Amino acid sequence: MATAGAAAALTATLPVQSLNEGRASERTHCCRTRAAMTISIQRRISNVRSVEEERNQGLHSAHAYKASGNKVSRQSVLCGSQNIVLNGKTIVMNDCIIRGDLANVRVGRHCVIKSRSVIRPPFKKFSKGVAFFPLHIGDHVFIEEDCVVNAAQIGSYVHIGKNCVIGRRCVLKDCCKILDNTVLPPETVVPPFTVFSGCPGLFSGELPECTQDLMMDVTKSYYQKFLPLSQI
Repeated sequence: MATAGAAAALTATLPVQSLNEGRASERTHCCRTRAAMTISIQRRISNVRSVEEERNQGLHSAHAYKASGNKVSRQSVLCGSQNIVLNGKTIVMNDCIIRGDLANVRVGRHCVIKSRSVIRPPFKKFSKGVAFFPLHIGDHVFIEEDCVVNAAQIGSYVHIGKNCVIGRRCVLKDCCKILDNTVLPPETVVPPFTVFSGCPGLFSGELPECTQDLMMDVTKSYYQKFLPLSQI
């Protein structure tokens, strides 16, 4: 009889224990759900704040651009942004187009790409089709308005004037200058410390040995004094 009574008491307590365990698990699940919702809301609020800060600045910058100090206009077009690398403190102004969807585009530090310029990787025709090749731009490069750049490589400390066309697979060495309204034919090589001008672009002068220091001063001062239109 004692054994039967103990079994009955144990059977009576089992539902209560299982009910308590179920309630505890529900409470734990609710707490976890609330915590996850709180974290999600906080993230959304922080994202909204960051977007508002960017709008107030008049700039659109990805997180990597913020960390490296790049200033990219929201009115520019970056095609294939995963293939575009800006190494730091580079300015891309409004209505610029960078075609990273064709091939990798790498831009050095303290570069300036002014309004309505197009940066496009070079291509070469083969019997089986067309192939695009990466475009590398060095440090302290200044590209003026309304330029079309289809070069294979642009060295450091280079100045490209307004309304220039840099033909496909051109190579611009360090410390050179392209004057306004110049059209370089395809596969042109511009030596260091030279000036090219005209249509087609031909050698027209030489640059001083201090060109590197001059370009560093120009690009750094331009970056430090640069303000978007909303802050002027």
